[in-house]
Amino acid sequence: MSHTQTSGTIQRPAASGAKDRKYLLNRNVRQTVPLRKSLVQALPGSENRAGPLREFVVNGDVRGLNAYLIAVAATGSANEDGWSTTLDSLVWAR
Repeated sequence: MSHTQTSGTIQRPAASGAKDRKYLLNRNVRQTVPLRKSLVQALPGSENRAGPLREFVVNGDVRGLNAYLIAVAATGSANEDGWSTTLDSLVWAR
């Protein structure tokens, strides 16, 4: 996102969480979000078969779950950053 300058003042582009989510998802060019089975259930033979999803649910951590899901959905080899990101933390916070 670029800034525009008008008569000596810098105008920042209007940003929103919805616009940022749309951008993050569109840049990765996927039809679905790949979630590993291990998010839901631990490997056979584990003492506790619950996966990390259990912690989100038990703690009512909707914000944390949404953050995890958008990070998984927005990360992939198709985007310009590859399997990482150089986006500012404010983008993720929105």
